[in-house]
Amino acid sequence: DLRAPTPSAAAELAVRNREELQELIRNRIQKAYRIIRERLNYYREKVTHLEGSYALRRPSDVIKQYQQRVDELMRALEVHYVHRLQNARQRVDGLQRQLLALSPESILQRGYAICFRDGDGELIKRAEESHPGERVRVQFYRGHLRGTVDEVVPNSTFRDVRPSVEPEDPPAADDTGQ
Repeated sequence: DLRAPTPSAAAELAVRNREELQELIRNRIQKAYRIIRERLNYYREKVTHLEGSYALRRPSDVIKQYQQRVDELMRALEVHYVHRLQNARQRVDGLQRQLLALSPESILQRGYAICFRDGDGELIKRAEESHPGERVRVQFYRGHLRGTVDEVVPNSTFRDVRPSVEPEDPPAADDTGQ
């Protein structure tokens, strides 16, 4: 059981980072090229053997066939690994977009805010974690506010919140009677 302290840390734990995926892709490509080289060497040795064989009536034709087969395999492998590489890149890009969307900065950019206890910097996730009179800091995408909690309303959701419109105080009359 693995737990993360924040959503962004959880995303980092759940998703490999771009460098890891690129390294994995590089390793697989290197392995594929090694296998291709081994196959090429195998077919070259086979061709060399066939060239020296007196039992074949037309060794040059057989050699050409093997050369053609090697060329076809090379093209097929190249197409296959280019396709796999493109798929891997698309997956990495998609995962990167997911990570960006889950980052705290992206969430703040969408209009959300994060509230911290001013004294110890502890994150306040629920209203009942605070109390009236407590000093808090509210972090926005750009800037922050510091203030004091006036009221704690537990068990309310963001749907319950309505902008409070308080009547304005009437203007004070001055001594001139105007």
